[in-house]
Amino acid sequence: MIEFELTNRQYEYIEDDSRELLLYGGANSGRTIFAITKTIICALQGVNKTIIVVTKNRNPKIIINDFKNELNKKEIDYEYDIINNIILLGNNSEIRFISRIDDCIHNGQYDIVYIENEIDDKYNQLTKKEYGRLIRTIKPVGQMLLVTNPSETNHWIYKYFIKNPSEDSNAIHWYYKNNSFLPEEVIEYFDNLCRWDEKLYHKYGDGSWSEITYYVKNIDTGETKRVV
Repeated sequence: MIEFELTNRQYEYIEDDSRELLLYGGANSGRTIFAITKTIICALQGVNKTIIVVTKNRNPKIIINDFKNELNKKEIDYEYDIINNIILLGNNSEIRFISRIDDCIHNGQYDIVYIENEIDDKYNQLTKKEYGRLIRTIKPVGQMLLVTNPSETNHWIYKYFIKNPSEDSNAIHWYYKNNSFLPEEVIEYFDNLCRWDEKLYHKYGDGSWSEITYYVKNIDTGETKRVV
């Protein structure tokens, strides 16, 4: 059996079989490697698994390289179809990388739908309607993995997974201190980030959802006040 090198937190959730699984958090938190590892494990179990990795309207080159790096590290044999962006494993399981939502909808049922969401990209972030379409493509025993950084608490992802979660969903929070493989200088950088910019720290450091924040400036005194 192939053993993957994971943090304690990653081991804790690697067998989570919730139908809908949200992985949210800050930078260097380990959420993406966790999702990649979970996807590879699924692809290796049994035969003829079909998995899609969705990067809406964005070139999937980075995530493809991340998958190939993990496969290479574990010396797992695979072939890569560069024309169709498909990794084919020895058990005939496929990992397809797709950037067009419509291509996902029209091509069948999947064991895992893995979505890399860019929540800061106004035009290319996943919409609730698109998510609803994608979840209907999962097999009865399949799983949705939605990987994202957090935003504000009025975002549909927060409301769907955290404020009003379904019985068969789970939301796992990740942040840099969960990642035991990080070098000390990176940890120190994020520790200090809260002193420079509180909002950036919550998004990229501790990876938490924030209230909608406005800054009001007093014209007479020049004082800036934060209003939530």
